[in-house]
Amino acid sequence: MKRILLLFALLTFSTVTWAQRSSAVHMLEGMRISDVAIEHDGDMLYVEMRMELQASHIKGRRARIYTPVLYHGSKSVELTSVGVFGREHYIVDSRQKQKVEVIPDEWRLRRRDLPAVVSYYAEIPYQQWMNGATLRVEEILYGCCNRVEAVAEVVVARYEEWVFKPEYVDVKPTAKSQKGVANAYVDFPLMDANIDPAFADNAVELALIDRFFASCCDKSKQINTIHIVGYASPDGEYQANAELAQHRAEALRSYIMKLGNMPENLFTLNSVSEDWEGVIEWLTGSKLQNRNAIIDIIKGQMTPDEKEAAISSRYPQDFAVMLEECYPPLRRATYVVNYEVCSEGLDAASKSINSANAAMQRGDWASAKSYLQSAGTSPLADYARALYAIHTGNLKEGVALLNKVKSSVPQAAKLLNELTM
Repeated sequence: MKRILLLFALLTFSTVTWAQRSSAVHMLEGMRISDVAIEHDGDMLYVEMRMELQASHIKGRRARIYTPVLYHGSKSVELTSVGVFGREHYIVDSRQKQKVEVIPDEWRLRRRDLPAVVSYYAEIPYQQWMNGATLRVEEILYGCCNRVEAVAEVVVARYEEWVFKPEYVDVKPTAKSQKGVANAYVDFPLMDANIDPAFADNAVELALIDRFFASCCDKSKQINTIHIVGYASPDGEYQANAELAQHRAEALRSYIMKLGNMPENLFTLNSVSEDWEGVIEWLTGSKLQNRNAIIDIIKGQMTPDEKEAAISSRYPQDFAVMLEECYPPLRRATYVVNYEVCSEGLDAASKSINSANAAMQRGDWASAKSYLQSAGTSPLADYARALYAIHTGNLKEGVALLNKVKSSVPQAAKLLNELTM
């Protein structure tokens, strides 16, 4: 089915009428359906189709009822039916107070009086769920005494409106940039990978993280990479610590992603299953009597679990101090952000373009209009004005602006193509 966007009354800036038409042919017993059209205009949805009827399929005591049904998920609505009656069934049905179907007289057709073609037409109040709906025609064959003898159906159309989802194009700084690095860390309780703002110094560190990524809302600051490392202390089994360190890194990544709505490809994650290097650093500056002997064990060839067992069994008092003072700070996740800051700000017109785009994305049309008045005459400024015009119903101006900048703004050419599909 070819989708057609009818931009009605562009010269008067009226609302948009959506129509979908298909010349495909669909068959039911006794009927040939073609030229299906579904149109949404204002508060109404209109359905048209060409129904070619075949009288030879209707005997005297039978009737065929054809009912178009529009449906989407659990929602549906039946449109007006068309009935083709044999002579006896027509007479009986016409006399009954409770007829087999509620059908307008002009579409209650006798076999002998059948037109070659019925130009079907129906209109119903439009509802939002109808965007994306499917149209089928249901057929019921009634025999004597309105007994159902057969049923059938055929899908004849699908209705879907184009949704305006523009790509906003900001002006990118071209000035030289200055590189920067930001870092912070988060502590975790023993055997835990959930970030607790009230634990240890997390309140301070999380505030640093929050402020940094809040500052990234300024378009002049660009994040290049975010490197996160999760750590676990050596106490416990190595395999459990390896999983714990990885989960801590993932927890910090999830926290940061929620702050800045950043793509995953900015992140690199690593983990240190048991931070023996941190233990050595702590021991070197400690006053433990057996610190050198413990360092020798750590640097030896034992497995991680064997090292922990050797230290705890040979030097239990020193090990108790390590558990209390050395190990807790090792249960952490750290991050390093590499970013660039433009050393020269955007000019006033470029800032207005970017501000107008931001205003349109949040639906603040008054602010967007104000920013566009001082956005200059560049292709990106005209593209932003085109988006504003289409958003606010000024289709003629929007299309004219898109045509003006389509050779220099690829998004304009793409949008024009979508508008005329």
